[in-house]
Amino acid sequence: MLRRDQVGPRHSGTSSRSEHHDSALETGVGSPGSPVAPEARAGGTPGGGVLGSRRRRAFERVLRVLLKGWYVQRLRALQNVPAPEGPPARRPVEHGADRVLLIGNGFTHGWGTRSHGLALTGQLEAALFRRSNRQTRVEYVGAEIMNLAAVEPWIEEHPIGDYDLILLVLSLNDALRLTSVHDYEAQMWHLVTELRARRRAGARVVVAGIHPVRGLAGYRGLIGRVTQRRADELNAAVAAVLAGLDDVEFMALPAPVPESDRPFGSPTMYAEWSAVFSETCGRQLDAARSTRPARAGTTGHDWSWAPGRQLAEDVDGGLRSELTDLAARAKKDFKVDLVYVTLVDGSRQFYLANTAKGGADEVPLGLSHCRETVRGTDEFVVPNSFRDPRFRDSPLIEVPQFRFYAGFP
Repeated sequence: MLRRDQVGPRHSGTSSRSEHHDSALETGVGSPGSPVAPEARAGGTPGGGVLGSRRRRAFERVLRVLLKGWYVQRLRALQNVPAPEGPPARRPVEHGADRVLLIGNGFTHGWGTRSHGLALTGQLEAALFRRSNRQTRVEYVGAEIMNLAAVEPWIEEHPIGDYDLILLVLSLNDALRLTSVHDYEAQMWHLVTELRARRRAGARVVVAGIHPVRGLAGYRGLIGRVTQRRADELNAAVAAVLAGLDDVEFMALPAPVPESDRPFGSPTMYAEWSAVFSETCGRQLDAARSTRPARAGTTGHDWSWAPGRQLAEDVDGGLRSELTDLAARAKKDFKVDLVYVTLVDGSRQFYLANTAKGGADEVPLGLSHCRETVRGTDEFVVPNSFRDPRFRDSPLIEVPQFRFYAGFP
């Protein structure tokens, strides 16, 4: 797949499907008390999300374009920033150990370090151990481009019932997108309801607010003021709607304090943040532990076979190099900004070669055009993804302005 971020980006692809495992290899060429649910409240949009005038709505549309363009530039800058590659290594889980699922974007991705152990996942494990002297395993699901509306596809196949605590940490993506307060509140309510339905009995949920922007590189002037204002509105709305849930806690986050020479993140910053998280998470784990059924420790071995993930991990050495060279040549020949080769399997799409650095290793197939390509037997064309209800809400196309698509199975 190739994508270009200019107006009218194009994309085309070819895919081949596995006969036995519904897998597909896709290459592409193109351009890029009992709380009340939000819907049940009276008085219009909760949290003041209704814009009062046409002028304000028009101004917000202009701001949204401006912020989106700024975010595209930031994503390009992140391509040169170190980040952990691949999922964290599976480790044995001792008998009685606490298990935490971290769902997030932004700093939770681990920008500024190449090790999951030095990123937020590893630092939080260490902080929770220091607090309780108990082993804790923290697993991470998410990606930089994931917004609140896209969380459910990312966790669709994750065993939510295995965890004692689910920690949701969404950074500035929705504030930068100027997601409406009404939509954000409704999306959060729906997600928390889904998590509570899928968790084990007694497990807890912690929702972290959007952190302040002050001190962060690039968030100056109008960009910083607009983003902070929307973040404050979203935080207030979510805190209000979750206030009546005894098993869900909303926690406000302090502003991260990056080191001067490492503005995108560092082990020191993640250690400081983990100390903040450990107090709230530790308290909720204490409550969850008292209701947890006995369970044996695990070796960390997963006996289920996921052929797509296994094949993606096995594509290494010469083949990986050939695919990377192919992507680089295609990027040059077709004069586009982004090229990747993907493997489609079940509900996931795995990146085998990608000219962009620091992106996700896999994404939910439900957010991708490739899911439609591999279902058919002929070419699949989308003239404008933003006008197609199947794709217009996908974060995979929203920020890079990926419009045109043409694929062949």
